[in-house]
Amino acid sequence: MDVARRKEIRENLDTVAENQKQGIRTLKERLVFEELISQISAKFVNLPVDQIDSSIDDTMRLVCECLELDLSSLWLRSVDDPSQLILTHLYRPLGGPPLPNPMNAHEHFPWSQGKLETGEIVAISSMDDLPAGAARDQETWRHFGVKTALVYPLSTGGAPTIGALSFNTMQQERIWPETLVKRLQLVSQIFINALDRKQKETDLRESEARLSLTIDAVGAGLWIIYVTTNKVWISPKSRELFHFAPDEDIDYAKYFEVIHPEDRDLVDQTIQQAIRTGTHLRCDYRIVLPDGSIRWITSRIQYSMKSDSGPERIMGLTVDITERKQLELEIKKSQTLLAALINSTSDMIWSVDPERFGLLTFNSGLYDYFLRHHNMRIGTGLRPEDLFSDNEYIQKWHSFYRRALDERSFTTEYQTHSGNRTLRLNFNVLKSDEGTFGISVFGQDVTELKVLEKQLRRQLMEIQELKSKLEQENTYLRNEIKTEKGFDKIIGSSDTLQYVLFRARQVALTDATVLILGETGTGKGMVANAIHEMSTRKGKPMIMVNCAALPANLIESELFGREKGAFTGAYATQAGRFEVADGGTIFLDEIGELPLDLQSKLLRVLQDGEFERLGSPRTIKVNVRVIASTSRDLKAEMRAGRFREDLYYRLNVFPVSLPPLRMRVEDIPVLAWHFINRYARKIGKQFESVSNETMESLQAYNWPGNVRELEHVIERAVITSPEPELRLLEQLEFESNKCQETAVEAFNAVAREHILQVLQKTGWKIEGEKGAAAILGLNPSTLRFRIKKLGIKRP
Repeated sequence: MDVARRKEIRENLDTVAENQKQGIRTLKERLVFEELISQISAKFVNLPVDQIDSSIDDTMRLVCECLELDLSSLWLRSVDDPSQLILTHLYRPLGGPPLPNPMNAHEHFPWSQGKLETGEIVAISSMDDLPAGAARDQETWRHFGVKTALVYPLSTGGAPTIGALSFNTMQQERIWPETLVKRLQLVSQIFINALDRKQKETDLRESEARLSLTIDAVGAGLWIIYVTTNKVWISPKSRELFHFAPDEDIDYAKYFEVIHPEDRDLVDQTIQQAIRTGTHLRCDYRIVLPDGSIRWITSRIQYSMKSDSGPERIMGLTVDITERKQLELEIKKSQTLLAALINSTSDMIWSVDPERFGLLTFNSGLYDYFLRHHNMRIGTGLRPEDLFSDNEYIQKWHSFYRRALDERSFTTEYQTHSGNRTLRLNFNVLKSDEGTFGISVFGQDVTELKVLEKQLRRQLMEIQELKSKLEQENTYLRNEIKTEKGFDKIIGSSDTLQYVLFRARQVALTDATVLILGETGTGKGMVANAIHEMSTRKGKPMIMVNCAALPANLIESELFGREKGAFTGAYATQAGRFEVADGGTIFLDEIGELPLDLQSKLLRVLQDGEFERLGSPRTIKVNVRVIASTSRDLKAEMRAGRFREDLYYRLNVFPVSLPPLRMRVEDIPVLAWHFINRYARKIGKQFESVSNETMESLQAYNWPGNVRELEHVIERAVITSPEPELRLLEQLEFESNKCQETAVEAFNAVAREHILQVLQKTGWKIEGEKGAAAILGLNPSTLRFRIKKLGIKRP
């Protein structure tokens, strides 16, 4: 095969490998986002309404951080002016010009609002793409440093939009692919459901408050009879009506002493009937006051039932009706008042006689319904036979009315004769002293509500299925992450690695600060996690902070926290990493990248265990063990004035130096097989051996990227090599091994000195509980081998 052909094959293989790596990255990004959506959905399902606004702020931050977005805002309809969308929630970590208060979309984004009102999603990948009609929108976005925008309309069902949700970038332009638009649309749907539920619960609370005011206004009293104990609880108003003392204990017998003797059987029978049948009842009766005067009382009675053992208590609403008792007959006959009441709603209200089921009264809602759907003008006296031509519907309405006479009250749903509407019907028997005189019906059109309920159930089911799928798909990833963090999963048996692990075991059970030194890719994070897992703090959190990855303007608030309003964009109080790690361990990776102006604040935490959040004068004390790591030469950084000398010596309490891979060549075969098995399993391959030429190349290579580089080389080889023997299809660039030999000699000198000190301390005793092997955590035969290998001789 000529050189050009081999080069072409190599390039094709590289392209395939890069495409597979990109696919893996895309899959991981999707899984991370879908897991985030699952967590957010689960959080919002039963979230109290008073926590919805803060949870929306937190969700906007999490989504922006997950997808590397720079800005997110939420706009809702103004209560004062429903035509206006007002900015209510904002996540803007990069800051920017001050915002007007209030800020409305119609003034600053008229073109976008017009699009949203039609239900259209606005996706702008470049401000230059905006049409001429969007000049005002373009001006506003550029004023605030926005380069791209993705805006969703928020609406419930077919209702008008209640607001808008936007995501933006400020640092660079970004294309909005369809997959990303659909992902973020899930966030908007979660917000829609939460905001809709918040509005409904707010309306419910206002309704309950109005009901309470109404009860107080009409002078009603409440009472509860506990069936099992015969104890009676009554409200202050009831005590006033019955003339009970404020602190007087009331039971069933005491309550009945006040009732007129002629009415006691009636009240008792009504209460027993409520217990027996579970129906809601009304009872009018007389009470005799201490001065001998008689008052008329009416009580509305309902029961409350346990889920497993029958009725538990009877509740009643009591009103003094003495003054209006004499007028009750006239009120019942007052058609004017009845018409005013039943026509005050667009719902359908009517009543029929109990014999022929002919219309007695009806409101405009029922009249309009028949005129609109049946082109019929209805009037009193009309029966079901006069209103419907279909015998099936005639019989259905007869059965409804007969059921009402039997059960006195019930609620059902009804599919209309036209077939396209659903009504919720409530039937009640109308009674007077003379007996039953009619059946009342309240009909409410719930067609849109049923559609919405069905949509919500389907969406919740889809979310649950997605959550279950994500949990299953991420089990392998979670197990693999957990496995890689275990101390016993640090692979290798070389003397140099075992000495590092010995040093880690020595310091693990203490609270000493540890400084892990080593080149990139040597496994500093794994050793830090191992020290934490072996320490007495393993039950507490280990918080990892990559000092090189955090932006300079955010690292202080990330480490030490911030108060609400500490700076622009700080819309909520946030605990810092040190505060979260209280009682546990904090791992400061690449400590050499920490800005110089923050090093003094870190030094204070190390020395005194205390700090202040940004924007707060209150000192916070924490108990945190610090493990730091660096691939830099901190002494050189000190000489260059980029690292504080006092911080260096405070961190360097117990240094642990990780050997580069070139100093532990004997570990390369077992590491290679570990990575071969991992990646072969992922892509469905199986390798039985590694060619001698490949293994010799791996052990001869200098590995400037250490274990991480070895892992990537093996991953590429697994992808490109044919089964069953693994071969390297790319050449490694070899360098001089002179620096490797020098580093090995230096490490051996340190190990020799340490073993010699332990032998001298134990009087050259190797075996036994207090022998050198036990202190060093080695097998006696292994220690003898190392003594011989390092040339240690007893004087």
